[in-house]
Amino acid sequence: MKSETNEKTSSPPRVCVLIPTYNRPDALARAIESVLQQEYENWTLYVINDGGRDVSHVVESFRDPRLHYIGALRKGKSAALNLGIRSSESELIGYLDDDDIHYPNHLRLLVKALDENPDAVMAYSDTYEVRLKKKGEIWREVARRVENQEDVTLEMMLNENYVNHKNMLHHRAALERTGLYDEELEVLIDWDIAVRLFAAGPVVHVREVTGEHFLFTDEAGRAINSITSASTLDRERFFANRRRIIANMASLPRIALGEQPPESADTVEEQSSREISRLVRMRLFRALDEEREEIVRLKEVCDQQWKALERFRSNPLYRIFR
Repeated sequence: MKSETNEKTSSPPRVCVLIPTYNRPDALARAIESVLQQEYENWTLYVINDGGRDVSHVVESFRDPRLHYIGALRKGKSAALNLGIRSSESELIGYLDDDDIHYPNHLRLLVKALDENPDAVMAYSDTYEVRLKKKGEIWREVARRVENQEDVTLEMMLNENYVNHKNMLHHRAALERTGLYDEELEVLIDWDIAVRLFAAGPVVHVREVTGEHFLFTDEAGRAINSITSASTLDRERFFANRRRIIANMASLPRIALGEQPPESADTVEEQSSREISRLVRMRLFRALDEEREEIVRLKEVCDQQWKALERFRSNPLYRIFR
C-alpha cells in the first residue's frame, strides 16, 4: 500500500477508483477485492476514510502497491471524494461505495467505451440492485433486479437520477467544466455530479451489468446502509439539498412553464413511446413541486404516457390526474 504522501510516478495509472468509507471494514474488504479482480489492470485505488474508525489495516492487508489510504476528518462524502480526486493524477475517474462490488469486466468495458467514443465525457454501465434482509445474524438476499437500463438523456437527469454513481467512469478533464463535488450537500450528491456530467458533453451507455449495488433493508423494506441517506435527514434539510441542486441547474436546458403549474399540459402529437415519455417527464419537472404538493392535470394522455408516469403517481407527494 502507498500513502498519499508518497512520490507519484511520472506516468500515473490511467484509471483511479475512489472508495469513500465510514465504519464498514468488513464490507470495505469485499469492495477492494472486487477492484483487485478487474480484468483491466492499469488502475489505482484510493480509499478515503471519512472520519470513521481507522481502517488502514484493511487496505494494508492486501499488500498491493496500487492501493492508497487517506485518513480524513469527518466532513461528508462529497469532501472525501474531492480529496481523492485532488490526490490522484489519473486521466479517468471511477467510483465504488464501500458496501458494493464491481464485476471483473467493469473497468475493461467502460475504458473500451470511452476509447471508442473519444468525444464522450463519461461512460456508464448497468448494475444489479440486490436487496438484503437480516435473518438472525445473516444477511440474506430477498430480491434482485437490474436498475434502469434505458439510454439516459440529460432531460431525464433533470428530473431525477437514473445512473448509479458507482457505474460511472469519466474523464478528469470533465471536472474542469463541471466543478468538483458540492461539499454543502448532505444527500443527492451522486445526482448533482451526474447531471452536471451529462450537461458537459456526450455520454456512452454500456449495456452490460458490471456490478452489484446492495441495499440492506429493515423489516419495512427501507434501506439502512447509505453513508448519506435521506432517511437520516429531516424533511426540511432534505428538500434544502434538493433545492440547492435544482438552483444549480438554472443554466441547463429546460421547458419553461411559467411561475404557476399549468392546469393541463399541451396535447402531445402522436410520437414514439420513448419521445412521448421524455416530453411528459420534461414538462412535469417544472410543473411539480414536492414541497407544495402541486396538482397537475394532463389532458389527452394516452396509456403509454400514463404508464410512463407510474413512478410519479405512486409517490404520495404528487397528485396527478388524468
